[in-house]
Amino acid sequence: MLLSVFLVTLCTFAVRAEDSESSVETSEESNEKNEHAKKYIEIFMDCSIKYDVPPNYFTLIVTGNAPEYENAKCFVKCGLDGMNYLNEDGSLNEDVVRSVVQRYFKEPNARELVVSTWMNCEKKSQSDQYADDSCERAYNMFMCYSDSMSESYIPASPGGSE
Repeated sequence: MLLSVFLVTLCTFAVRAEDSESSVETSEESNEKNEHAKKYIEIFMDCSIKYDVPPNYFTLIVTGNAPEYENAKCFVKCGLDGMNYLNEDGSLNEDVVRSVVQRYFKEPNARELVVSTWMNCEKKSQSDQYADDSCERAYNMFMCYSDSMSESYIPASPGGSE
């Protein structure tokens, strides 16, 4: 049950799937995505233990129902690091983002929207305000992305390490 709830949260921040997406997923593609999702669950479970937040905290953040936790921002950074979404300097790893988007989105316009949203949110997170706090920067980058994807009704998939 936890796996299915997490998969829904991880792969669809939005209210509805993109209507123009009509390709049929093969069993091999589906199995690969499930394996990646299991890996992401492990990453976030490890991060929840490390930062002492509930195991479902990622889901709570995405749905806007997360209570304040002192370590919440570092929990998000831990997850993004674990998925290789962040470079050593805290910037977005564009190659990983593009690879993940390629895996999860068939429609070129959706791909470009997701990548450009991540890139725009990464730029916003580079402000001097967050320069000394990598957890704050990662959290704000992720929240910007999550909020933007919710507004655009495009399914979002943050999973990422190759």
